[in-house]
Amino acid sequence: MISLIFGDIFRYNDEDYIYLAKTDDLTYAAKILNDEFAKKIEGLYNKKESLGQMSSVIESNILYCYVILQTKEVKNKMAHFQQTTKDSTDLICDKLPIALNKADLKRIKEEIMTRIAIHTGLKDAVKDIEV
Repeated sequence: MISLIFGDIFRYNDEDYIYLAKTDDLTYAAKILNDEFAKKIEGLYNKKESLGQMSSVIESNILYCYVILQTKEVKNKMAHFQQTTKDSTDLICDKLPIALNKADLKRIKEEIMTRIAIHTGLKDAVKDIEV
C-alpha cells in the first residue's frame, strides 16, 4: 500500500482523486472532474445564483461542494466532494507525481470544514491537518 497524505493525487479505477484522510474503515478522497464536468456544475451553480436560489440550495446540496483547482497540472479541473468515501480495505491506487499548491490545499480544507453538506466524518478526519 502506498502512503498518502492530505492533498496527494492518486489514480484509482482509471480516475483521479485527491487524498483527504483515512479512518479505520474508510478512505476519504475528492474526485477530480475534468474541465467539461466542472463547467457544467459551475453553470448550474451560476444559474441558481442568478435566480437568487443560492443560500438554501448551495448549503444543503453536496453537488455544489467543490474547489476549482489552480495547480498547473490540474488547472481548471474540479475537486468534487460528492462521493468522498471508499472502503479502505480494497483501495489499491497509483500515486501521481503532482503536488497541489498551498492555495488549493487551503481552499480544499476550507470547503470541507465550512460546508454543512459535507460528511461530518470527513470534517473530523481533516480538522487537525495543518495546511
